[in-house]
Amino acid sequence: MEFNLKYSTEFYDYSKMIPEGQAIVKSDFIRGLTEELMGIGYSEEHGWFIANSVCGQMTNPSLHYHTACHVLGIFQFAQEHNITLSNEEAFAIWFHDAIYFTSSKPRDNERASAMFFQSMTYPKFTTAETMKIVNLIEATALHCEDKVATRYHLLLDLDLFNFSMPPEICKLSTDLVAKEYADIPPEDYAKGRKAFMQKLLSKGYVYRTEYFKQFEKQARENIEAIINN
Repeated sequence: MEFNLKYSTEFYDYSKMIPEGQAIVKSDFIRGLTEELMGIGYSEEHGWFIANSVCGQMTNPSLHYHTACHVLGIFQFAQEHNITLSNEEAFAIWFHDAIYFTSSKPRDNERASAMFFQSMTYPKFTTAETMKIVNLIEATALHCEDKVATRYHLLLDLDLFNFSMPPEICKLSTDLVAKEYADIPPEDYAKGRKAFMQKLLSKGYVYRTEYFKQFEKQARENIEAIINN
């Protein structure tokens, strides 16, 4: 996949980018997903339509972290680290945050994103393939759970790749998440964020795959800094 920006380290706020920057993000996202869809039999025109629809969902001005930049960052990180993704994992990444509302109840965004994936891609995948991808998307709600099936581990680790970054870069990502909750009283958001971070650490590990263990120390330090801030 071709990337024209440093998505894996810059953590861009799409809503604040200049129009030229936004155009690059949209182009990278739509081209990447269109090519993925063409690989399973969609025409270029149909693939572009789906990719443009997904991108539209992920460039909502109310979003700052859970945008097309986040998805492209995951793919770029995987490419930089020679991480091989299955076809199902790749489609789960493209769609896992397609629907994101800060007001949603736990797991509702993931369920809605999974339904959106199904509505966009039916009937190209077999029932078995569809359920694998649906389950992968819904599994991205399980970051704080201890016992999660191994088949979901890589996706979960990639979704949290921002914690593997140096502190100043990681802070860029967490600041963007905070901006999405600007309508919540700061003390309430801080309380909720601290509780989430504590749950991440309470499992005894942040990352689940062997490859990501090299980033465990940095991730724990970043999360502890957030808790103690």
